[in-house]
Amino acid sequence: PAMYQLGVAYEKGFGVPQNRLTALEWYEKGVAQKHGAAQFKAYQYYMEGFGTKRQQSGAQELLKMALMQSDPDAMIYLGRAYLKGEKGIELN
Repeated sequence: PAMYQLGVAYEKGFGVPQNRLTALEWYEKGVAQKHGAAQFKAYQYYMEGFGTKRQQSGAQELLKMALMQSDPDAMIYLGRAYLKGEKGIELN
């Protein structure tokens, strides 16, 4: 929905000044609405420290939430992590 789209707009600078902190704020509003894509984007921001300091422990919960919403990007990400043994996930 709109909160996620606003996050993307601020992340990419589409029609607004590019600002990762503002993008994260909009993604977090999407998280509150249980929007899978917003949950996954917020996960990425916290894992990489975009617009915030890195917070890997809290980020993992966002990834789980996105997976529970069947977000395709989160599923692809997790599959790649299993395939390559990345992001603290054992090779499988």
